[in-house]
Amino acid sequence: MSALPRSFDARPDPSGTAAGLGSPPRLVGQEPSELSPAQIAELERARRLARPLRRAARVASIGGWSTILFGAIGAPFALGDLQTLALALALIALGYNELCARRALIRFDLRAPRRLALAQLALMGVLIAYALLNISDLTPITVPDAQVSAALSPSGAIDTSSLESLSSAIALAIYAGLIVGTILFQGSTALFYILKRRPLRRFLSSTPPWVVQTMRALQAL
Repeated sequence: MSALPRSFDARPDPSGTAAGLGSPPRLVGQEPSELSPAQIAELERARRLARPLRRAARVASIGGWSTILFGAIGAPFALGDLQTLALALALIALGYNELCARRALIRFDLRAPRRLALAQLALMGVLIAYALLNISDLTPITVPDAQVSAALSPSGAIDTSSLESLSSAIALAIYAGLIVGTILFQGSTALFYILKRRPLRRFLSSTPPWVVQTMRALQAL
């Protein structure tokens, strides 16, 4: 049996042992082959702590791609309407920005929750501005109770002015619903993202740096 080379030292590296869960174990002169049970448990604990962040990342992914999709679908039909074209381009830009903020979140950037919340507020502002611009273009609306039935005269002719007033009223209701809906939805989503700052801080403060670096490298949210 041949003796081990004198340059090889099979004793555990004191610095690695003292670090405990702070760094993976290694032997002097030898690369580590596997993690210890304690360090595997530390990785599992980190994944549990990151669970709220995973949910936020999924929401951001769905929201970002959906916003881009709506903008891309609307752009070809808005070539003759500058307001609608501007809305479509803004949706594409805002969706891309949300996906960028999502990537920052899965890398545990403390600024990511705020970026995601601001993206939702920006989307809210764009949708409300679009609705208000369209409301301002509507003609004055006066719709008496009997106007719907009076839109068709007894002879079968169509009362154009009555139908225009009715369509304006319907458009006003749609844009008003858009304003209320975006305030409720984008506002609650922005609050959802802001509330993720606390679990993100807790994760970073209670997780060993080597675990954070590993999860960042693997994007293992």
